[in-house]
Amino acid sequence: MELSLIQIALLIELTDKEIKQLKQVIDNPSSADDEVDDCGELSTQYIALESALAALYKSKWSKDCGQPSYEELAKKYTR
Repeated sequence: MELSLIQIALLIELTDKEIKQLKQVIDNPSSADDEVDDCGELSTQYIALESALAALYKSKWSKDCGQPSYEELAKKYTR
């Protein structure tokens, strides 16, 4: 199965939302240490996933594809 640019863009958006939620837990002073550690590990994995999705999006994108460039997409979705 090959992902379309639209599907990859959606995955980038969802991954970014997960990273933001994990960061909220990490930054919350009332979060338990175990929870912060778990969220930190997950956050690292999601950041790596987001990087891989970015590379995939960039490799599939072309000026005539009708979709925004990754740079435009990143302004909209990423931290």
